[in-house]
Amino acid sequence: MRRRQTTLFEGLAARGWGGFILTGKGQPENISGSRLSANCFSLLRLKPILGRDFLPEEETHGKHHVVLLSHQLWQRRFGGDPSIVGQSITLNAEPHTVVGVMPTRLFFPDPDTQLWTPLAFSPDHLRQRHAHNYLVYGRLKPGVSLAQARAEVDVVARRMAEADEQNKGWGAEVHSPQEVMVGDSRAVLLVLLGSVGLVLLIGCANIANLLLARSAARAREFAIRAALGAGRAQLIRQLLTESLLLATVGGAAGTLLAWLGLRSLVRFSPPDLPRIWEGIPLDGWTLGFTALVTMITGLMSGLAPAWQASNPALARELNESSRGTSASRHRQRLRDALVVSEVALSLTLLVSAGLMIRSFSRLVSQQLGYNPEHVITMGLGLPERKYPEQGDRERFFDQVLEQARALPGVQAAAMVAGLPLSGWNSSLAVTILGAPPPAPGEAVAAGYAQISPGYFRAMNIPLLQGRDFTIGDQTNTVPVVIVDESFVKNFKLGTNIVGRRIGIGDGTDSAEIIGLVKDVRRTGMADAPRGEMYRTYKQRCWGFLDLVVRTQRDPTKITRAIRTELDAIDKDQPLENIRTMTQLVASSVAQRRLSVRLLGGFAGLAMLLSAIGLYGVLAYNVTQRTQEIGIRMALGAQRTDVLRLVLHQGLALAGIGIAVGLAGAFALTRLLRSLLFGVSATDPLTFVLVPLLLAAVALMACLLPARRATRVDPMVALRYE
Repeated sequence: MRRRQTTLFEGLAARGWGGFILTGKGQPENISGSRLSANCFSLLRLKPILGRDFLPEEETHGKHHVVLLSHQLWQRRFGGDPSIVGQSITLNAEPHTVVGVMPTRLFFPDPDTQLWTPLAFSPDHLRQRHAHNYLVYGRLKPGVSLAQARAEVDVVARRMAEADEQNKGWGAEVHSPQEVMVGDSRAVLLVLLGSVGLVLLIGCANIANLLLARSAARAREFAIRAALGAGRAQLIRQLLTESLLLATVGGAAGTLLAWLGLRSLVRFSPPDLPRIWEGIPLDGWTLGFTALVTMITGLMSGLAPAWQASNPALARELNESSRGTSASRHRQRLRDALVVSEVALSLTLLVSAGLMIRSFSRLVSQQLGYNPEHVITMGLGLPERKYPEQGDRERFFDQVLEQARALPGVQAAAMVAGLPLSGWNSSLAVTILGAPPPAPGEAVAAGYAQISPGYFRAMNIPLLQGRDFTIGDQTNTVPVVIVDESFVKNFKLGTNIVGRRIGIGDGTDSAEIIGLVKDVRRTGMADAPRGEMYRTYKQRCWGFLDLVVRTQRDPTKITRAIRTELDAIDKDQPLENIRTMTQLVASSVAQRRLSVRLLGGFAGLAMLLSAIGLYGVLAYNVTQRTQEIGIRMALGAQRTDVLRLVLHQGLALAGIGIAVGLAGAFALTRLLRSLLFGVSATDPLTFVLVPLLLAAVALMACLLPARRATRVDPMVALRYE
């Protein structure tokens, strides 16, 4: 997209990807960085704390050997040297002059970015007119909306498609920084926020119930105060003050617990959770929000009891009541309504948690298309200056593979650019030779990976048709490619695919399909297979591959052995992202696992609070009806009759709450659709088992007060007040 084609932006800047190998003092190290347009930081209103920003002329290839360091890298690698500006450091085997140091806690564009260089296009890059691996940042002019910007960008994309046939089927999307930052986590965070709100409401209902019972016991006190001239407003003020005091003490205790548990929460949170890398401080905003919620909670919990207790008519009724009568119907109905609300809210949470647990179980139990057990991976990225040609890169990786396969205990070893679940998301345009042009909506691109011969065996990916790559597939032979099942389906290749020819967006005009492999989950566990094509690195190598080693040996020992062999090949070549495939699989679902655990914890807490609330109401009712129960037993009622009486009351409340909760769950769980995998938002099993579980818990909560009622002595009960 050219800057001059837009009118709604103050400026546009581009970002390109690329890793950097820092050599010189100390061990060689892979550094995560970004290549940015010279105006990018000025567009974002960011300035270096030392030195200067990039100059416009440094976007020119040949003048681009300058670098901005992150504050963290400056401190860690260079000891915070204030004279670092102007010094030369070696990146990718090329000298770069440090022109500045950026401010602390700058996480742009990614949390692990540690340096930035200018985005300068080499003559080779300028010839690649159809690359789609850049991001563009823009600042809107004052008064321009996001919708207007999207409309203008769509127009520019259409112009590009009209001007160049190969741009057809490609477009551009405009998103706000918040949308990019939060991404797919937005729905999860909103669900967790809603869960916290429901638990808070259940807690408020529980406290309100306790305060109602307490105020009933103080009815005579309120009547005396009223007789001595206290007005209703004074009584309400007194009770709300007591409620707010309790809420303040609880809020202070909760803040202390939050402070103690915050480190654990950050520690167990997945690294892709938005802004988790910045930490979660208990700052002034957080404490202010906590104080506000505490005040609202105190008011919500105390308002209904205060209003009921200060009612003059109700006070007189309670004050003048004869000994042993039950509580007022108004109070009883309010307490019952609160219990029903608690049960209904907890059922909604339990159903949501049940759906998420079922979904997560389906997600982690699905077939990946490969076997991640006993596989170790480690990244290798070659500097272009040191390994400029295809042959140079090929020889390096051939040597690494030969040494790795010769190590004791290594069952198989291979190379791949496009390791499953590693974050690699490369895709290239595809043209099926001899087939009609794709219709609107049909596939025009597929996932792209570069691998070594033996990769499918190392990963245990089944070969369904044709053959694997061999060492005979070289740059001077026919270009070959292997595709997966979804590729065949998306491009309608039929059953006989071996021998078909395709054009690939990496510059290959006619590649022969030599094999078909099983679909794999490459971009994400919950992502449907999108169609993949594999090239051998011996024909096309970009210079950054992951070494995949299948072994029963300890990962630390095998990594140390490979490091030793690598030092003999190129001591300046670092290993990065050393991890097992099982770790990659686990990290790919870490955010879902955290959300399931938190939601399950909230649901369990809600169920416990509901059970406590139901128990409290029944226990209070049994106490209030002690005389009535004694009279019933004196007139011949059996213990089973009394047990049935109390259980009927409790289970009736639980049943009403479950019915209301089911209706609410049917409506609210539809919001979870985007978070579910392989499970319907109205999953019958969940909607049957969860109410049964809650009914069983409610029965247990009712049994204790019911058994207590059956042990009432009629003679004692008749004298009870």
